[in-house]
Amino acid sequence: MKDLFFEGLTAVFYLSSLTLLIPGIATMLIARTESSAAAVGFVLATILVSWFRFSDNLNEPPGQMLAAALAIATGVLVAPLVRRVNLVTGAAGAVAGGVAALSWWPALGTYAGPLFVGLGNNDASGLVDLTIYMVGIFMPLILGASALALTPKAATLPFRPIMLFGGGGVLGVFTLLLFSGTMPDLANWLAERTIETLALS
Repeated sequence: MKDLFFEGLTAVFYLSSLTLLIPGIATMLIARTESSAAAVGFVLATILVSWFRFSDNLNEPPGQMLAAALAIATGVLVAPLVRRVNLVTGAAGAVAGGVAALSWWPALGTYAGPLFVGLGNNDASGLVDLTIYMVGIFMPLILGASALALTPKAATLPFRPIMLFGGGGVLGVFTLLLFSGTMPDLANWLAERTIETLALS
């Protein structure tokens, strides 16, 4: 199990992981003081949706539907009154995480390769192994959310506009990529470049 975790930790530096980490960090930032709830929702949803997706138990919706879902989640995270309810913030983070999971193609390493191939057997143990692997990938997000949670709110106050517009802008770009149908090609290209880099190393 530790091998899966460390391989996931290594995958943080893979180009293919950008389609998970960038929207994940953006979701955390846009939630500002409720970043922990948004990050938890994002990570849990990404793991569950990835499990269903790569177990061939999920029909992928069209990009326009994913774009609409991400746009709604972004709007909820931006709205100050709605966002202050952690349950709502977590749900919005979960929607964003589910969309990210449907846009991601992993680059399979020594241990992740057999893991993803075996997910088609619908074995519940695959969910446990996938969780361990993806916790490794999401360590930057987990550490970032933890740091924000421990930082006094007054200390983050000057940076909140940057967090809001930066995170919202990133999710806006992802929404446009999904709506235009460009996202699958971009995710495939990132996965191919990662595989080529691993083959040369």
